[in-house]
Amino acid sequence: MITADTPEWSVPNLKRHHQKHCIKAPDCFKDVLGATFSVTEEEYRNASEEAFQNAYIQYDGSEKERGTAHFYEKCHHRVDGRSLKTTSDLESGQSGCLTSAPMGQI
Repeated sequence: MITADTPEWSVPNLKRHHQKHCIKAPDCFKDVLGATFSVTEEEYRNASEEAFQNAYIQYDGSEKERGTAHFYEKCHHRVDGRSLKTTSDLESGQSGCLTSAPMGQI
């Protein structure tokens, strides 16, 4: 269910973010997505597309990397009702990340 403006994941980027958010910290997305087993790459990709398409909040901005003084490059961000945030590159339109956190921590 990809619309014209839904960003696409590159294969290496999807693998890297799935590993970071679903393999190294498996309970995070299991709880949000209601999964009983580890979240697959396909489920992770689908969740990012749904978060992008069904967002309640969208903004362009540069966010500070947690625990450092570094700011990430300016990106397009969208947050859905599950507090899933998806980030896409402003230039290429590629998906960059899907994260989940309580609204006050996004």
